[in-house]
Amino acid sequence: GVDLYNKMTYDLLQQKNIATSSGFTKMWVNEGSVRNRGIEFTLDATPIASGGWEWKLDGNLSLNRNCIMSMSSTASTGKIYLDENTQIDAVYFTGDRVGNSTYANAPLGIFIVGQEMGLFYGYRTDGIIQEGETGPALVSGGEPSGPGHVRYVDTNGNGYIDQDDRMIIGNPNPKFIYGFSTSLSFKGISLRVAFDGKYGGDIINVNNIRETDTGQKNHNILRGAMYDAWTPENPGAKYWAIGSMTSTETRYVKDLDIEDGSYLRMSSLSLSYRIPLPKDSKVLKGLDVGFTGSNLVFWTKYSGWDPEVNSFGNNVMKMGADAGSYPSARSYSFDLKFTF
Repeated sequence: GVDLYNKMTYDLLQQKNIATSSGFTKMWVNEGSVRNRGIEFTLDATPIASGGWEWKLDGNLSLNRNCIMSMSSTASTGKIYLDENTQIDAVYFTGDRVGNSTYANAPLGIFIVGQEMGLFYGYRTDGIIQEGETGPALVSGGEPSGPGHVRYVDTNGNGYIDQDDRMIIGNPNPKFIYGFSTSLSFKGISLRVAFDGKYGGDIINVNNIRETDTGQKNHNILRGAMYDAWTPENPGAKYWAIGSMTSTETRYVKDLDIEDGSYLRMSSLSLSYRIPLPKDSKVLKGLDVGFTGSNLVFWTKYSGWDPEVNSFGNNVMKMGADAGSYPSARSYSFDLKFTF
């Protein structure tokens, strides 16, 4: 089956800043509108059903595109870089801070009229500065960054890095989500396997910022951040020089910490067998044994524990963040079912 939809949602519930003399800093208002357009495909088929064999297939795929159509009358206006070469006059507001006072202490997303919700907004990088090179200073009037440091893109070309250099560096909205399952049975034996996944949908790995901060000595550090760190003898290293990441940089929302959240997961596998019983059994009418495994296998490039994360699921102002999220548990169960 195929379903199409085009839905407008009006009078969105959002917070508005108010004068602190009122005794409060924010109030709830109904303003703004969002459009959702999409298409959903479903499949339900039985390719084989004969000779005691039965094979079933089912699946679904959903594509959704949202767009902010309007927002609060108190929204900000100004120039925003969509990328290094594209700057627009935007009506926008930024989301909530995603990290803490030390790591990713900045708004994660930006909400722009005419764009998708919650786009990641931060600093783009351009590799590691090599011997004989310098990069932009991190503050006005500061010293240029030297070899071993991360090179940040000076988008506005003023010679140093400031908030106006930020641009869109990721999108937490997946391009599509999907799921499918198959089951095969023959007489009393039944096997069912189910999968789910998504394509696209970036994640900011806030945990990774802390675990690659080699200037700190009071927490765990990823092995690669120490053993594959930049040195003059190792110019092609994955990570910057040990201890070179400043406290200013760890507070940034930057593309180094954003990863592709695409994944395919075997969500469940079930195997059962109905044990044959004598036809004249008067007490026991059925006896089934089975095994079920959940969350068995993940295929993903995401370096964190689980790409199916949403640390702030109740807060759309910081979508797509992995900040200490507990991963989905893998479980196994055996069952024995009696029918009298």
